[in-house]
Amino acid sequence: MKSEVDRTMKTVWKFRSALFGPTPGELDPENVEEFIDPGVFGRRLADFLETQLSLRGYSVLHSEPDEDFWRQDIEHEGRYDLVVNCINEASKIDGGLAEHEVFVWPDKPQVRLARNYFRAIDVRNDVERLVSTLGDILKSEEGIFDVKLE
Repeated sequence: MKSEVDRTMKTVWKFRSALFGPTPGELDPENVEEFIDPGVFGRRLADFLETQLSLRGYSVLHSEPDEDFWRQDIEHEGRYDLVVNCINEASKIDGGLAEHEVFVWPDKPQVRLARNYFRAIDVRNDVERLVSTLGDILKSEEGIFDVKLE
């Protein structure tokens, strides 16, 4: 049986939309350093979320492409990373609607810092509040469909 520390929280929003297509050059394999992996995009969605989160009291410290997604570090008072990640895959576009994912890290109720591994930090309040805010943003935007939390 898993302990509560090991349980994964629901932190992944999945939805369909035509609002957040790739930016020019984002799917070009020659631009892999500027964007994320070829065939994967997320900048428009990340920009949208940054704006919407700021309207709700969150501050994005920085937003950058990572290998598999667009990463946004969120400012907060905790001593751990609080991150929103966006991913869309060109192969999952159907009739103009793309499947999108927005996920929050950490995805477990507690984290352990490398410098003090034996002490767990409860992150539930910060993570649940951010996940809820993201859900409110996605559900209230026209042009976003089939929003579900996993």
